[in-house]
Amino acid sequence: MPRDNARKILAAPKASHEDILRAIYWLSMDLTYLINSASTNPAQETSQDIKESQELLERLRARVAGTGG
Repeated sequence: MPRDNARKILAAPKASHEDILRAIYWLSMDLTYLINSASTNPAQETSQDIKESQELLERLRARVAGTGG
């Protein structure tokens, strides 16, 4: 699952930029899927999944930019 992979990369202090960028790519794909499915499944868990993916994506982006994460 993309979110699990992103959590592992964020927990690794020396993850490569390639690993981080790959995680960003897969999280973006995950978000696209979640957003598309939200129109047919407006359940609370879908909303929470979207929020969690967005937060992980922002942390990964910050890590690539060297501003934390």
